[in-house]
Amino acid sequence: MDSLQDQLDRAIVQRNQMAHDVRGPVGGLLSLAVSAESETLEQSDFGLYIKMIKSVASKLLDLTDDILERRKEHLKENYFTLSEFKEHLEDLYSLPSLNKKIDFRVVFNHAKNHHSFPRRKLLPISGNIIANAIKFTQPKNLDL
Repeated sequence: MDSLQDQLDRAIVQRNQMAHDVRGPVGGLLSLAVSAESETLEQSDFGLYIKMIKSVASKLLDLTDDILERRKEHLKENYFTLSEFKEHLEDLYSLPSLNKKIDFRVVFNHAKNHHSFPRRKLLPISGNIIANAIKFTQPKNLDL
């Protein structure tokens, strides 16, 4: 019974972590959709909104595929280089930061790009930190 309880506890923690990892990008999508709905947008701005929505939705689909382990178990697919990691983070978190008028940039040492990192370990940890930073950072008022 103790072993089953431990497995259940781990499953609950894992489920909560997955929900948390998905929440930030979904919140960004919702915020962007609300902004697009409530504002009159120029055609170029509307195109930018659609492009960002598609990008975040694609990354969310990748994340859910990872969570559900539907992806092929190839070594390359389970690891990030720093440049791939940077692109993934920017795709996921540029939208929520843009909605709060926060300047979000991912900077890394290009000389270290040959290193690979496990995506299932690195993305949830860094995503949690970034999502919380965006969530708890006050929006910038650009009308000064």
